[in-house]
Amino acid sequence: MEMQPKVSVIVPIYNAKPYLSHCLETLVHQTLEDLELILVLDCPTDGSDEIAEEYARKYDNIRLIRNERNLHASESRNRGLKIAKGEYIGFSDADDFQELRMYEDMYRTAKQEDADVVLVDRKSCTPEKCEPVSYARQMQVQGGREFLKENLLSLIRGDFKLYTSWLYTHLYRRKFIEDAGLSLFDSRKMMAEDLLFNIQVYHRLLQQDGKLVYLPQAYYYYMVYEGSLCHSMSFYTFDMTVPLLVQICREMTGSKVLSETELNRALGARITDKLYSAFCKEVRMFGVFASCRRLMKYRKIEELASALRKYGVWYDVRLPLKKNIFGYLLRVLMG
Repeated sequence: MEMQPKVSVIVPIYNAKPYLSHCLETLVHQTLEDLELILVLDCPTDGSDEIAEEYARKYDNIRLIRNERNLHASESRNRGLKIAKGEYIGFSDADDFQELRMYEDMYRTAKQEDADVVLVDRKSCTPEKCEPVSYARQMQVQGGREFLKENLLSLIRGDFKLYTSWLYTHLYRRKFIEDAGLSLFDSRKMMAEDLLFNIQVYHRLLQQDGKLVYLPQAYYYYMVYEGSLCHSMSFYTFDMTVPLLVQICREMTGSKVLSETELNRALGARITDKLYSAFCKEVRMFGVFASCRRLMKYRKIEELASALRKYGVWYDVRLPLKKNIFGYLLRVLMG
């Protein structure tokens, strides 16, 4: 009888050739036994597929999926989720890397705490400089319902202090993800789909009395370099931002896990902040008048209009003056 892997790690791979070997080295040499690696080849054109295939021939715990067309990261991750066998699920980007004990420590914590989700820290690096993490002598695991509520609110507002919005800092119980019916939204049509996924996860944990614990140690190395998707201006336009905001509103509408006042203020501040940022990007790309016309077409989206009507704050001290002014004009515009 085939043993169930303790952890399945899903890695979508597009054009990551300069970094991919290092990423895979830190995954195949994890200290956790019974780890499954799912590499999803998203039609790379730089030879990344050859590297992945070489590792798959060498290591029996690697499974390859080949997309027939370029699906981008989220749909590639969803394909990995469908075939994952691990008790828990982790994610890695193909251009990042991990401490070798990352998944052993996270899995051990998950089992000791009977946690549905484990959260850890990350460390940002550049190709020119990346200092190793230092390990805390004692790591006091944090958790509890109030801790979970606080972090859900911070995810909605966008002022998170822990690395809660990223997939790769989390380990998820696969049964929880499947029972909740969760998957990632298409990253070709929405920005920050990983943030939305974690809002859904944290919300469902609260609804179902699930358990999240935080292990305050950096294990994941996040590479920052020019040319990554987050540096693309088109990533922040209205077309990519509005679907995210609509889905956040839909997820949280009618929720009883947060107070009505807390939720309305968090949603209002988030919508104001993200639409202002998108507007500024659009002005740089299309000019003021074209951007105003583009903004006008969103005035009838009920999820956004309703959230702004319920905001109830005419000056939010968490937002700069220019964003408060923009927010006031938004509320006038959306009635």
